[in-house]
Amino acid sequence: MTSISKSRTAATAVALTTVAAAGVGLSALGAGVAAAAPAPATSTIYTLATSGFCAGSITAGVGNYPGQADIGFSGNLIGVGPCSITVDFVFRGRADGHVSTFTRTSRGPGFVGNPGRDIVSPGKEGVYDVTITPRGQHVGSQKAVIDTTYRP
Repeated sequence: MTSISKSRTAATAVALTTVAAAGVGLSALGAGVAAAAPAPATSTIYTLATSGFCAGSITAGVGNYPGQADIGFSGNLIGVGPCSITVDFVFRGRADGHVSTFTRTSRGPGFVGNPGRDIVSPGKEGVYDVTITPRGQHVGSQKAVIDTTYRP
């Protein structure tokens, strides 16, 4: 094992231990992540960067419009050198099982995320189970439920 892979392994272990301790502390205080709601739904996720030596937290969310959804995330990554985070928003239609995936990437360290919300079309109107997942190792990802059906 090279010294770089040893230090990356050690950095990963330290970051995950810190993330796990923070999650336990929040749970003990009763400050859990919001459960799946009709929308908008947000989730705080503690994550390592997809590339580079960074770790941090993001708040990711999804909201609904007739026939569409809005997606976004923002947060901070702390680390050494350039890094990036990639987040997948996966929509699964309850009526037909149709799956749509939207991927967003942001560069760090420092502030990461979308400058605003992105409007996407996951498929035909209906109820969707949405999973928001960073591609790096993470803790705190939650599922959300949104309804894109038009109701006058």
